[in-house]
Amino acid sequence: MFAIVLYFVYIQPTYSNTIVPLHTQIAKTEKAKIVAKNYSKKESQITQQYMKISSSEHALLNSFLPTVSHNVHFLYNVSTLAINSGFTLSKFSENSQNIPFQRGVKTSGPTLKISTIVLSGTGSYQSFRTFLDGLERSLRIVDIQSIGISTENNVSSRNQKNTPSYTYKIILKVYWLPDPTSV
Repeated sequence: MFAIVLYFVYIQPTYSNTIVPLHTQIAKTEKAKIVAKNYSKKESQITQQYMKISSSEHALLNSFLPTVSHNVHFLYNVSTLAINSGFTLSKFSENSQNIPFQRGVKTSGPTLKISTIVLSGTGSYQSFRTFLDGLERSLRIVDIQSIGISTENNVSSRNQKNTPSYTYKIILKVYWLPDPTSV
């Protein structure tokens, strides 16, 4: 009888409230160790693959595909280009994604990062053309996905030179490679 009371009063609550949660925590810790070990192994493999790329290929890749997004820097450059073109930017939005990137016939490689950037702005057709020409001459790989143009048929849609002013919506894709040390 004493054994039954001892079980229900002391042993079962101690086991349920202390020992079971500790076993769960130990299992989670062991799983985290396995994941960390796999991560370290994969990081080492990717770093070894990255080190096999020649320095001339590194320089070429870095000029076209920087290792970080620098969206703020990209926006500053686009904004400066727009101002110099007489084009006024009004909206900016960004959405990043990752896609597998393979060099040659290799089946595994770094992930190519892509930012989809939506720009809106107003200006004359000539200022917009100048803006696009400058964007085209940029060393950064920029893919124009779509361009939308709208106009308002009123006096306020004309600029200071009395030429029609249009509203443009441009969807761009900007590409870069991730930094191999942060993968």
